[in-house]
Amino acid sequence: MFIININAQTTTVKIIDFVILPVRDTLQQSDTVMLNVMFKTKNATQANKAVLLFGTSNDASDVKLLEADFTNINDTTFIAYSGITKPVVNYSTSVYVKLTQQQYNTFSNATLYVEDLNGLQTQRLYFQKH
Repeated sequence: MFIININAQTTTVKIIDFVILPVRDTLQQSDTVMLNVMFKTKNATQANKAVLLFGTSNDASDVKLLEADFTNINDTTFIAYSGITKPVVNYSTSVYVKLTQQQYNTFSNATLYVEDLNGLQTQRLYFQKH
């Protein structure tokens, strides 16, 4: 027998193309690593926050957990994290994340999801560091 929950809600926000790249910065301290976290967000105007988990496995935040906030100003959607606000352009979304060298060496997986304005979560996307 199958049970279908007809009251289940899904968000209209979708995320795809999750990638993390180290950024080379000549001003960067030698004990930190700056990462550019990039993904695409469909229906970003309905997004509230992006949640990023750095861990030793998928869905783990044993290295670092962060939340970046989405805001809408004058028909433009922005994402803000750690004092930097960037527009979402053609679905492309990115935030810069600073890890200590130890955090960078420890994390092997990252998990991303977005929570919409109603508190619903998107699917989770996974990144594995090689």
